[in-house]
Amino acid sequence: MWIADLPLGELMFSVLRHLMSFLWSPVYCLVAGIGESDRDREAEQVKNFQSLGLNRCAGLEALNAALSGLEAHPYSEDEEMSSEHLVLFGAISLRHKEFRSVFEIGTFDARSAVVLGRLFPNAIVTTIDLPQVEEVGNVAGVIPRSTQLLSARDERLSFAHNVRFIEMNSLRLTESENVGHCDLVWVDGDHTYPVSAVDVANAVRLLKPGGYLLCDDIIMKNSRLQGPYLSTAGFDTLSSMDNAQLLSSPTLIRKRIGRWHQYPPRYIAVCTRLMIE
Repeated sequence: MWIADLPLGELMFSVLRHLMSFLWSPVYCLVAGIGESDRDREAEQVKNFQSLGLNRCAGLEALNAALSGLEAHPYSEDEEMSSEHLVLFGAISLRHKEFRSVFEIGTFDARSAVVLGRLFPNAIVTTIDLPQVEEVGNVAGVIPRSTQLLSARDERLSFAHNVRFIEMNSLRLTESENVGHCDLVWVDGDHTYPVSAVDVANAVRLLKPGGYLLCDDIIMKNSRLQGPYLSTAGFDTLSSMDNAQLLSSPTLIRKRIGRWHQYPPRYIAVCTRLMIE
């Protein structure tokens, strides 16, 4: 429905709700940060990495080494599309140099795929994204893909010798026969039902026993804000997979550490594929 089609009262209510949400976000960040500093959150992050057998500091160094040939500056969470998922990739790459198959759902600008290719030089990184003719998300244009974005994506991919890009709807992975071959799957596609749930289920099918599943933008409870990145679909599906003993219980890593990134609280979930009996 277009804004022009909304009744005046409904339109005013929608504008007021979004205005309150916009004003609430910085207020929440200030209040939430009173008893918790960036240093506290970073220390917590280090412990969460350690609980996975990973070294965050070393992972950050590995990431910056990978970025040095791609970008003019080291990792910063304040840069658009940067978050702790890249640091996780770096930390995992140091522990698992043997990985040979990495899969990404949701290419977007190909930055994550190219970083994965550099961190896992002996692996084939397969990344998929919707064909240009398809809608993105449940509503057309939720994530507009401009000609500039697509050109930047294609340019990055042209220099990545071990990254294979496929235009396809991730739902078609249900037809894939490539079951149980992937060492790591990064899920960063549609964040809402039903696609998010299907993507997680397909990721489980693709993974080897013991393989890593990382899922972006995990929200544990409904937010005052609304939008495609604020769905609990990922967390609900991972919890169900845990209950079914298909995945380990998700370890939640803060998506970003800085105070101004804490509302709404978003996480990267890290799970491993449990052994098939």
